[in-house]
Amino acid sequence: MNVKEIEISLESKLDADKPEYQTIQLLPRGKYWIEGRQEYLLFDDTMFKELVDSFNDPAIPQMSLDKNHKREESYGSFQNMRITEKGLVADVKLNDTGKRLIKQEEYKYISPYFGSYVDTNKKAHKWNMSLVTLTNIPALGGLLPTLQSQIELEDKQKQPKQEGKHMNMVALEVGLQAEANETIVLEAVRALKSKVIALENDNAKIALERNATEKALSEVNAKIALENEERNKKNAEVIVLEAIKKGKIMPTQKDIYLKRYCRSDEERQEVELEFKMLSEKKEGSVSVPGTETEIKLTDKQMKAVKAHEIDTKDPIALENFLNELDGGE
Repeated sequence: MNVKEIEISLESKLDADKPEYQTIQLLPRGKYWIEGRQEYLLFDDTMFKELVDSFNDPAIPQMSLDKNHKREESYGSFQNMRITEKGLVADVKLNDTGKRLIKQEEYKYISPYFGSYVDTNKKAHKWNMSLVTLTNIPALGGLLPTLQSQIELEDKQKQPKQEGKHMNMVALEVGLQAEANETIVLEAVRALKSKVIALENDNAKIALERNATEKALSEVNAKIALENEERNKKNAEVIVLEAIKKGKIMPTQKDIYLKRYCRSDEERQEVELEFKMLSEKKEGSVSVPGTETEIKLTDKQMKAVKAHEIDTKDPIALENFLNELDGGE
């Protein structure tokens, strides 16, 4: 066989913890300088298609994974070579030795061997990839990232322990022993969740009952307030009319005192106090013609009425005078 092979470093995503096949990139797209050939090589669909055809040809030995270009032991097998937007990829399955080499970081890169090949039927293949090797000296130098920077093996190994730790913490939070198995912990969590839902339903029911109670109480308070208002109006009518009858206030002052009496408890008390003070003064009386009403006057008021010769038979004139007299004080 006349085979001329080229070593190329490329991006890969091997995960040594996975026993099944996983996809890695064999060649990138683009035009790159190949130091060993002293020329640029164009990696495009034309080249990739020829490599895929050779890979699927039963007359050509299967491609394998070796190390350091020795072409000896195989550390993995390949299947399903195909073309993608990123370039040429294939699925690889690592054996135990291959997993160890990657986990222990003995090799950081993978590089494909490819070139021309003539099979046993004398069919010439312009491009054939015979194997992929694990290496630390890739032809493209540090252009592409290391294998370990992409597979995060240490995190994957620690993940089950972290999950176990989290489950232990959950067990303690729900009142179980840290070592309780997952089934028991989940049952306890579901039970707590059911209690929370029940409490939420109870709270919603309590809120509805509270709102109904507050509404009923508000209606009762409104009714009581209305009854108090009506009672105050009736009491005001009686007290104010009695004050007019006794001459403590003028008839024209009726509405003013009614409003004051009903406005607030404070003003009602003030009106009652005023009426009481007026009743304690020494009073005279003036009869209102055509009525049984008597206007009671203090000594001062009687003297002023007589001094100004106010006609006591004219209730309007008398009331105006008394208003002026009170305003002048």
